[in-house]
Amino acid sequence: MRPDYKEQEANLKRIGFDIKVAKKEFLPTFTIFGQVGLNAYHLSSLFNPASQFFNAGIAPNWDLFSGGRKKAFLKFNQYRYEQALNDYQNAFLIGVKEINNSLVDYKTAVKNLDETQKRVETENKIYSLVKDKNQIGSSSNLDVLFAKEAYLLTYKENVSNKINVIISTIGLYKAAGGIDLCDIEKI
Repeated sequence: MRPDYKEQEANLKRIGFDIKVAKKEFLPTFTIFGQVGLNAYHLSSLFNPASQFFNAGIAPNWDLFSGGRKKAFLKFNQYRYEQALNDYQNAFLIGVKEINNSLVDYKTAVKNLDETQKRVETENKIYSLVKDKNQIGSSSNLDVLFAKEAYLLTYKENVSNKINVIISTIGLYKAAGGIDLCDIEKI
């Protein structure tokens, strides 16, 4: 579904048609001809059946002196076809490479997000414990602020990782050519 892959595929088909046309030029052309007329020496015999004639036929035509041009044109189109085939295969390999890179980025982003979510939960519990300790008088307000700061920094990192997951999902969608990958975890 990638546009560059579809473009190379269409180019390959177009050049394939050009080769068929170049091969077709080696075949002879046929001209269909016909004549209808009257052959009378006197006006009185103008419409007699003997003075009327009809002639029809098919005449093959060969270009005897343009074979070199036709061969060169065919070779040129064959070389163009080989180049288009190489470009097509290259576009396919680039697409596979981009999809693999996007998958690695996505899986790494999801793994980082899972880790930071666990750390956010842990920091939230620590912050709650420090607040409770402060209320009973066993810790200072400075400890509460340090715990809150650690919690907020971890939460900020979690938000950043969520953004990275969204960006990597969009990158994967783009690399796959716009295919809707609903169940991406199975890939």
